[in-house]
Amino acid sequence: MARGRLGSLARAARFAPLLLTGAVVACRPPGATTAAVPPSGWSEPAPRVRLVAQTEIPTGTRLEPLEVGGLSGLTYDRDGDLFYAVVDDPTSHPPPRVLRFRWHPGQPKHPEHPEQPEAAPALVDWLPLTQGGVPLPVEGTDPEGLARRADGDFFVSSEGDVKGGLGPWVAHFAASGEWLGRLTMPHAFDVGERRGIAHNRGFEALTLDGDGSLVAGAEGPLLQDLPAPPGELERTRLLRWDRPGTAATPHQWFYPVDPPHAKAPEAGKLEAAGLVEILPWRGGFLTLERSWVEGVGFALKLYETTLAGAEELGGVEAWGGRRARTARKRLIADFGSLGVPMDNYEALAWGPPGDDGKPLLVVMSDNNFNATESTYLLAFALTAD
Repeated sequence: MARGRLGSLARAARFAPLLLTGAVVACRPPGATTAAVPPSGWSEPAPRVRLVAQTEIPTGTRLEPLEVGGLSGLTYDRDGDLFYAVVDDPTSHPPPRVLRFRWHPGQPKHPEHPEQPEAAPALVDWLPLTQGGVPLPVEGTDPEGLARRADGDFFVSSEGDVKGGLGPWVAHFAASGEWLGRLTMPHAFDVGERRGIAHNRGFEALTLDGDGSLVAGAEGPLLQDLPAPPGELERTRLLRWDRPGTAATPHQWFYPVDPPHAKAPEAGKLEAAGLVEILPWRGGFLTLERSWVEGVGFALKLYETTLAGAEELGGVEAWGGRRARTARKRLIADFGSLGVPMDNYEALAWGPPGDDGKPLLVVMSDNNFNATESTYLLAFALTAD
């Protein structure tokens, strides 16, 4: 969510002691870990999440001629050793584009120069998003999610512009950044009176599964899926295209979203929570949920999620008050216990390998192009007990 009330309120209430200043900073943080969650019916124990490295790209950093910021979706190209991060605010900071950069979190210090900091992100270049060879139109373009195939083609999800009558979308792009086409969207997402997605609640989450299928998750429920059945969490929709790039209609399931982590201290203050990212993990997914409460701040939680036993929604367009078997999830990490700056994190990617040879989990925050916020990059190792 780059614009709208959450973005503006987050910009207005920062945590100044947590922000770093000056040039890009990299450091090795203390080895904070989470405690494993009991299996509770899961086939494998929950992993431990250990912070390996953190760094910051201060707001105002430029990769000429453009400012670096608004980074929302993230993916990593292992062969090219490149991160790709999509900019989510082309209306105020055109043109629509993707940042390419390198970062080697946890890289050992040089034995002869142990005083030097670890490698910081190296900004490489911009990849413009184009349609017919010209910049992608900004109308209805609010890119939030990014997923890249091994052949270089990639997918971008957008929240659209509900206030302008433009619904969310997922599109296929060539490795050059040229638009190849929009994927088929269920009619339930069509914008209308008391139907479709709410403003700034569209597709934040996007990933390619291990079998090549594309999975997208909306940040919040469709209007016609409210209210949730009594005693249940609100439910947003997960979509999966088995053959992305074709005209096939995606499968759909419900994902249960936690409510805001606190009550606003005053009446009329904003409380918002939702699904912001998804990654393949052990036959299921890792999902990241973000909560923002005006006057309190952010909360971020990482879950392990499975669709096993979940009910496909089929062609039913309105589920308000109706029960359906949802995806199941269990908590892996609460960012508030990890010793990291709390901020507007909304991107996940499997990055370079850690000490054990397994990819590190990289988490990135969106600074909203605001002078009091920063782009944080965190790297975690997920290990079994």
